[in-house]
Amino acid sequence: MTNFRRRKEKLSNWPLFNCKLFGEISIQKKQHVVKQLQTDLNQYIPVSLIKSHSATEWAKIIMEKYELLKGTSIEKAKMHYMKQIRKFPRYGSSTFKIKSNNAWLPPQEYEVTINYKGINIVDPAKKTIFESFDYWTISTCSHMPGVFEFSVSEKNSVKPRVYTFETSMGDEIDPLVRTYSVMFRKNHKAVLEVQEATDIYQQLTMPPPVDVTQFALKQYVSQNCRSNVDMNYSKDAITDAFHKGLSPSLVTLAVSIFQDILNYTGDAGSGKKKTSKEAIVDITSKAIKNPNIRNEVYLQLCKQITNNPKHHNKHKTWILMALCLGVFLPTKDLLNYIRAFLQIHSRDATSENGLYAIYGHKRLQRLINNGQRKLPPSKSEIDCVKKRGAMTIKFVASDGKSAVLPVDSSTTIKEIFIEETKKLQMVAFELPKFAIYQRPNKDGSADQSIKETALIGDVIAESESNRPISSEPDLPTLLLKRKIWSNPTIFPIDVASQTITLTQIMEDIIGNRFPLTNDKDAIGFASLFLQIHFGDFFDGREKEVKLQELISPSRISTKEDTWWTDQIVQNWRLHTGKSTSEARKAFFELASTWTHFGTSIFYATQSLSAVLPKELWLGVNTSGILIFKMGSRDQMMSFSFKQVMNWGPSADSFFFMSGDLMQPQKFVFGTKQANDISELLHIYINEIKNAPASTPGRERSRTFLAN
Repeated sequence: MTNFRRRKEKLSNWPLFNCKLFGEISIQKKQHVVKQLQTDLNQYIPVSLIKSHSATEWAKIIMEKYELLKGTSIEKAKMHYMKQIRKFPRYGSSTFKIKSNNAWLPPQEYEVTINYKGINIVDPAKKTIFESFDYWTISTCSHMPGVFEFSVSEKNSVKPRVYTFETSMGDEIDPLVRTYSVMFRKNHKAVLEVQEATDIYQQLTMPPPVDVTQFALKQYVSQNCRSNVDMNYSKDAITDAFHKGLSPSLVTLAVSIFQDILNYTGDAGSGKKKTSKEAIVDITSKAIKNPNIRNEVYLQLCKQITNNPKHHNKHKTWILMALCLGVFLPTKDLLNYIRAFLQIHSRDATSENGLYAIYGHKRLQRLINNGQRKLPPSKSEIDCVKKRGAMTIKFVASDGKSAVLPVDSSTTIKEIFIEETKKLQMVAFELPKFAIYQRPNKDGSADQSIKETALIGDVIAESESNRPISSEPDLPTLLLKRKIWSNPTIFPIDVASQTITLTQIMEDIIGNRFPLTNDKDAIGFASLFLQIHFGDFFDGREKEVKLQELISPSRISTKEDTWWTDQIVQNWRLHTGKSTSEARKAFFELASTWTHFGTSIFYATQSLSAVLPKELWLGVNTSGILIFKMGSRDQMMSFSFKQVMNWGPSADSFFFMSGDLMQPQKFVFGTKQANDISELLHIYINEIKNAPASTPGRERSRTFLAN
């Protein structure tokens, strides 16, 4: 059967199901229906196909098919009708006419189709898709009168590619893309379909069972709580704590927490009315800050679950219980009793509350394994716990492509590091040089390294707290970067380590964090970068030269764009024949010509010294601390580790002291990366202390350094 015949066969089913919506057709009505089909055929069959057969032939085909549906109910006919429609690629898509106004597409008219999956650019004449983008790759979208524009994050690109179109429907396209994008990011199922490459979330498993008879909760209550404590649900506030011997301040705190629980579950309570998130944050924050109140919180939640006749109220209490089980632990005295309580309620795995008991028990076990939280749950975590699902993060791989990873709130950064380096097949020798960093989503500040022991729930909570209250939380973006440059001139062994290192150098060049003294070096780096990613130059490849992704903006502004493009292309031709590995090595060797290559550069400010400028670069390498004029290779001061007496970070500043005990000199710098600087100093000093005395280039330090 030809493609046309197949399509005709499928299309003939549509009016067939429409007819079925009117029920069974009697013989008397059949002629009337046939005439109606012949008259209104354009309502059932596309105009482009009607001409292939006469109206009589189409009506005959449809009625023959209809005979096969005798006895089918109207509801079943509706289901078949929708099933047929969903087979078409454009089902659920909104289509708009646009005209290309950019270099990425030939200048002609197109159709843009927008649906829940993404944006498709279609050639209306050939009915072929030119470009297709899902919502993870679309960074921004905007419109002006007569214009619609969106930007796309690309593989092997430092900056997004911008698509601009002429259209009178920009005011309709823009909000549609934004709405679908938000839906796509919030839809947990869609998130998991994007990336299924990690097993981290599979670690959320049930713990081994405990003896529920030995750890019945009433036994704990009788031994540790006041004699008149009632462990059955109550809509009334309490006036005293459950546990005996608590201080007056803890009793007051316990009473206020129970008020928050009543507030959250809908039993009103006294005092100021709070939103659900405010109540959750208040309860968990109080428990995090006051370890002695944690057992009290769990007993209060158990009380409100026990014999609670209100289904919705009990359901919300289970959500709150599941949230707390992923944030703070009860003491060892109460732990097994809480596990027994969860185990008993887990027996009914068919009910919502039973499923929350199972899910909460899994969260508890992960918390036991990986440690307690430092921050209350974020909005993202609360939403995920309500659905009993995974949290998600965005991870930028070595090739620059973003992937979505499902994790749980107790996933450690070390677990993510192990999982990602396994995928990349990185050599074990190279692993200690790399670390996981978090990339700020909007403010443009530098990437921040994250401790291996940090829990992803805290990372997301801190990320959300740094955004405006009105803004929609984005997925936090993590990436693998080289942190340690112990032997900077040695070329990395494996491809993944090479790619990460070279991409990092290129980002530093564009961001003016790698000092270039002349245009020749800038052109050299740009041409080698193109050779690495695109291979040999040939005519027509000039479009691959995107200056903003190859040269720093401040340097681009010094010449015409055409001059830069011509020079880069001319230099690119010289690398013809170089393999990817050869181009990588040449790129690395060019970077290594800087005397202080391998120095980690941090932007800083200072106001105490009249000798130093207000804005400068603070550098750290295996020799010590260096101070550079910002954007320059000119070294203004340097301090070996023997000269550094002491140092320390704070939230937004870093200090160190040099000299001797009699005449110490103190330097204070304003920087958001104080912790990174401090940690790097610790690492390099420990390497020096542990290195053999004969290690070349290493100076054994006996200096006592305090932090």
